[in-house]
Amino acid sequence: MDALIDRAAVEVWPIGRLRPYERNSRRYSLEQIEQIAASIRHWGWTMPILAADDGMVLAGHGRLAAGKLLAIADGAGHRRARVKRSAKARLCHRGQSAD
Repeated sequence: MDALIDRAAVEVWPIGRLRPYERNSRRYSLEQIEQIAASIRHWGWTMPILAADDGMVLAGHGRLAAGKLLAIADGAGHRRARVKRSAKARLCHRGQSAD
């Protein structure tokens, strides 16, 4: 899967810079978040969070919650996440059509 990710577009951001999309309908149980956190702890950030320039998460809300859980568990509020910025989100944010 990593081969499909444009590494040049992936950045490392502090978890605190990211914020969930308020209208995200997907909800994760604590058990699911703990499982994602265990995967991140074991394998690292193998799949980046997709975010707009302003930090709004477009995809990866479970990974964001797991990253926050890891930061609390490790006592490191400066935990970082791999983030892929969305070109489509940048276009839409400027009021342009992405199509």
